[in-house]
This record gives sequence, C-alpha cells and structure tokens, in this order.
Amino acid sequence: MEQTMMAVRLFEHGGPEVLKYIEAPIPDIGPDDVLLRVHATAVNSWDLRYRSGNLPQPLPGRPAWPLPFQLGRDAAGEIVATGENVTRSRVGDRVVQLPHPPCRNCALCVRGLENLCVDTAYPGHQVFGGYAQYVARRQDAVLPIPDGVDYETAAATMWT
Repeated sequence: MEQTMMAVRLFEHGGPEVLKYIEAPIPDIGPDDVLLRVHATAVNSWDLRYRSGNLPQPLPGRPAWPLPFQLGRDAAGEIVATGENVTRSRVGDRVVQLPHPPCRNCALCVRGLENLCVDTAYPGHQVFGGYAQYVARRQDAVLPIPDGVDYETAAATMWT
C-alpha cells in the first residue's frame, strides 16, 4: 500500500480558495482502529463555518479549533486495513463514520448513554475529517452501510 494520500486541508480561514489540495501521510491505525478509503464525503454547514472562521467559542474544557485542519464530518468508504483487536469489521466492508462517536470513558458513556457523550472528538471538528483519500477511525466509530445504499447517500444522511 502507498505511504501517502491526497487530502484537502485548511491552513487559514477564508473563502473556498483557502482549501489546499496536498499530499499527506496515510494515517496510522492503532489496534482498535480501521483504515477507511473514503469514497464519498458531504459538505455541511459546519464545514462552511469552520472554513470561514465563523466558529463558536469551544465549550469549557474543550480544545481550541485547530489549524491546519481537515474538514469532513460526513464520510463513507471501504475498510482497507484493520488493527489487531478489530472484531466488528473486516477489510472490504462498506462503512460510514459516526458524526458523534462516543468516547466510551466519560460518566455518561459508562452509564450506557453514549448518545449524550460530552467528551467526544468529532470528525471534522477536533480530529481530521473525511476530506482525504483515507481516514483512521476506532472500530466502534463506523457503521456498516446497508446493501443498496451508495456511499454518497450514506455520507450525506449521517448528519442532517
């Protein structure tokens, strides 16, 4: 497998012209991660706000909005590699990334209320999003795409 990929990254805020198409290293995966070859990503209002710099103040205890950055909260694709502990997915599976992956460690997650997680790192917010050929995600941060649903539809329907 190649060592680099193409990605669209943001190094400053502004109009569409600030987006840069660059060569970057393919993300490493850990033992609980999958490497996803991105086939589709959506552009949503958050991407537009982040790019333009029209961002809210981060919540207390949350990190500042990073630059340089890679947008793309909504991404779908095919798993091309898995970490040694991955049991939920295998190479070749079609998946979509969760736009709000739970941290699994905060008090709400431990109580089984992952949908209320307050310590998540959103793709395209705090961690590099899907504006690239590849992204690495925890195995529990992707869902299978049902048969008959294309990548574009899967990516566009995760966050409405």
